[in-house]
Amino acid sequence: MTSIIKDVILPFLPSALTIIGWWIVASRDSSSKKNAIHNKRVEAASKLIDKILLDAKKFYSLPGSDAEAQGIGSLLTSDFKKLSSIIILITKELSDAEKQSLSVAFIEYKKMVTGGEFETVSRPIISTSNQLYFDIDATYNDLYIELEKTYLI
Repeated sequence: MTSIIKDVILPFLPSALTIIGWWIVASRDSSSKKNAIHNKRVEAASKLIDKILLDAKKFYSLPGSDAEAQGIGSLLTSDFKKLSSIIILITKELSDAEKQSLSVAFIEYKKMVTGGEFETVSRPIISTSNQLYFDIDATYNDLYIELEKTYLI
């Protein structure tokens, strides 16, 4: 028995340990790359919600019949579609509770920006002191915080 261990198993031990070591390094590297991709998506989503916030404020400061407002409205719709796609990818790496929280924050932000008289041509200019601007800011902050919680280390 001792000679089998000495003659058969011991010669393969360094190779086996090397293979196990490389497997551990490879799995950590894979996890690190996966986290980096996830974090880039979170950053892209954060930049997009910043852009949406600025565009929404500009949009509501113009009358609905204004050509610039209609162009911004189209941009907002397009940006929300992009943001939706990014958030779907982000949620694939999250727990069910985190998915739910991020999804609710996204839906609330989208409803606040694109709800009401969003695509109504007869919409008047909305004063910057209107509650709508504060509500948009509040839902933006909620979504921003939820995105920040999803960063992976």
